[in-house]
Amino acid sequence: MKKILVVDDQEINIEILSQVFSKEYTVLTATNGEEALEIIQKEKLNICAVLLDIVMPKMDGIAVLQKIKEMKLLRFIPVIMITGDRNPAVEQKMLADGASEFISKPFSPHIVYHRVQNVIDLYQYKTQLERMLMQQTKKVEQQAKKLEQINGKLLDTLGNIVE
Repeated sequence: MKKILVVDDQEINIEILSQVFSKEYTVLTATNGEEALEIIQKEKLNICAVLLDIVMPKMDGIAVLQKIKEMKLLRFIPVIMITGDRNPAVEQKMLADGASEFISKPFSPHIVYHRVQNVIDLYQYKTQLERMLMQQTKKVEQQAKKLEQINGKLLDTLGNIVE
């Protein structure tokens, strides 16, 4: 089953988000940034999205986002920042640092579900397109090698005819 990581120091938010996503996903939870990074390290290939609170003890969401970026996982795992801070500069910074989406508290569970699902769908679609592009690139490279071989044989044959 697909997994979502919810990182928040407020138990009520973890409970709400767990209920929202538990029908379709296995919900992993962490109450601080250090726990979150441990889970990400273990489950990085299975996580569809990280819902990350900004203000937390030990390591805040900004530091966690930076670590995920350093681990080069933002290309594969969307990070959705969740915060009560409605400052547009904070939102702009998080998005510039690689966050895929920004959700303000208090949030509507229905809206969070759809926004997160849209981000996950986009990431999966992007990954699928990248795979298809890689397959097509390999096919083109194989065709180019065949053409080189044919051209080489053609040049040899023409050289033999000229002699």
